[in-house]
Amino acid sequence: MGDRADGHDLTNDKRMNGLDRMGRTVLVLGGAGEVGRAIVDRLRATGFETRIFSRSAPDSTGTVRGDIQDLRALEAAMAGIRTVVNAVGILRETPDQTFHGVHVVGAQNAILAAQNTGVDRFIHVTGVNQGLSLHEPLSRSKALAEEVVWNSRLGFASLRAPMLFGTTSGAVERIRWTLSVAPPFVVIPGDGKGRFQPLWIEDLAECVRLCISTDLGIGTTHDLAGPDVWSYRQLIGLLEEDIGVRRIKVSVPLSVIAGVASVAAVLRRKEPWVTMTELRQLGADNSHRRVGTHVWNRPSAAEGLARTA
Repeated sequence: MGDRADGHDLTNDKRMNGLDRMGRTVLVLGGAGEVGRAIVDRLRATGFETRIFSRSAPDSTGTVRGDIQDLRALEAAMAGIRTVVNAVGILRETPDQTFHGVHVVGAQNAILAAQNTGVDRFIHVTGVNQGLSLHEPLSRSKALAEEVVWNSRLGFASLRAPMLFGTTSGAVERIRWTLSVAPPFVVIPGDGKGRFQPLWIEDLAECVRLCISTDLGIGTTHDLAGPDVWSYRQLIGLLEEDIGVRRIKVSVPLSVIAGVASVAAVLRRKEPWVTMTELRQLGADNSHRRVGTHVWNRPSAAEGLARTA
């Protein structure tokens, strides 16, 4: 996929010219989430019709309520559909929404439903981080989900984007919130050298569109990244400049942060503000300076931060 492509009307795409009306309808699993909404908006803006499958979406035309762990609900939603995008993902577990259940069982169900209903193109969107041990539950579940997609006989593309700009609940916004409400100091998880190469969320959505409207990227896995590589400390500096604050940086071991957060959560009877899984993600190398990575030219990290302000 290479450099960031400018969007264009789908009538210019050879594959699109051969699709009938039903072929232009795309089912987006998780279409009510932030990533899913960006994908839906991009597809609609470029000529596609969409159907949203979500546990939380309000009842409306073009929306199907359902859980990705429910095979029958998926089959019903895929009736008459030829292209499916799986943008379902969680960062925290609940008793009925575990990493394995949502990512692995969900992918198995989605693939089986797609095969049962005649879907011929399946785009899998994931934030899998290859720098983390597969013993880490979140990364393991996402890696196993990718294997399910790879082993299907569908025309698939797997798009990896471990860190995004443009969301309101991702890592960047959590850091921004911490800086805005924290006392004169800010905690740096571990040594603060974990590297990030954030991708603008609309570029991820455009990548999905390209995989659907052309044969670009089908049959392979793609690591997607923005143009800039930053350490955690450098991201803090960018956000400080963007917000207009300065904080004293204090490095604290990951295990200590997770322990304090867990104790505080018990005392306050609320969810911890950060989990060990999330801390490991922040401490890992999330950059993609390697062969096979598709680096999109803009926006830069600084531009991305300005857009999310």
